[in-house]
Amino acid sequence: MATALIAVTGVDSLILFSSVFALVVTILYYVVFDFQAKDGFINNKINTVETKTEDVWRELISGIKYVKESKLLINLMIISAFSALADNGLVNILIYTMRSIYKFSNSSVSMVFMLASFATFLGSIYVNKLKIDEGKIYIMALLANNIGIVLLLIKLPFIIPLALITTSFFGIMFYIIQNTLIQRIVPANILGRVNSFFRVSTYSLRPFSIIILTFMSEKFGYYSSFILSSIFVGIVSLLVLKMKPFLSRLSEG
Repeated sequence: MATALIAVTGVDSLILFSSVFALVVTILYYVVFDFQAKDGFINNKINTVETKTEDVWRELISGIKYVKESKLLINLMIISAFSALADNGLVNILIYTMRSIYKFSNSSVSMVFMLASFATFLGSIYVNKLKIDEGKIYIMALLANNIGIVLLLIKLPFIIPLALITTSFFGIMFYIIQNTLIQRIVPANILGRVNSFFRVSTYSLRPFSIIILTFMSEKFGYYSSFILSSIFVGIVSLLVLKMKPFLSRLSEG
């Protein structure tokens, strides 16, 4: 939505829209909060729900212990980690490359990201229509996503939109199927804890990806960050191909 507004009407309209939307949300929040307070809802929640920090950590640690006992989950964790390092910090580099190297206008940059967002939406729908097993989809989507990142090594302006659309379309398919595979492996009573560990681990690597790729870009030029990301996805590709027999058996079972 934001990228569409910038592309069509410019940055000022986005600022205006965000301000109005924030005001509406704030008003609704206080209306709902006031209603719940009068109804005694909030006091009841405070008295009945435990929100202790140690409980959160206890659940996270139990998820870590379960992952440590499964070789397949460890491999999935490594794949997620290297994938996060490879692409989470790329957005800033890509914006710089489009604006400073290839002289894209603000509206063109916004249009590229709007198309990438639309590709993500299409990927989330298309993955449910595929008739092949989850293991094959997982491998195909991850390798295609990695190819999208490697494409950035080609120094042509149209490659960046193509790479973003490719990684957006296949990246969401990869994450959806990964969650499906985890559900197949992990018992229901521990699933939430394992998923929490995966999310925390992946999100915690985001700042490191940004720092590393930005440092590489500033120190050795923007192209060096594309090389490093390609190395990361190369490691991921080798690992997922090594896991192919395990993923096939998992899907069949």
